[in-house]
Amino acid sequence: MAEVLEPENPGMHTTGTVDFDVVVSGEVHLALDDGSEVLLTAGDCVVQNGTRHA
Repeated sequence: MAEVLEPENPGMHTTGTVDFDVVVSGEVHLALDDGSEVLLTAGDCVVQNGTRHA
C-alpha cells in the first residue's frame, strides 16, 4: 500500500486492481478525485476500477 499512497495528499491513492467495498456497519466517507465526498452507510457498496480515491 505504501507504494500507491500520495504523500502530498494523505490517504489518496490509485491501485491497479478492482476494489470492492461493502459497509457492514457504521459509515465511511469516500473522497473522490474530483474533490467530492460520498457518505456510505451500512448496506452500501462501491466497486472501483483504478479510480483515485481516499
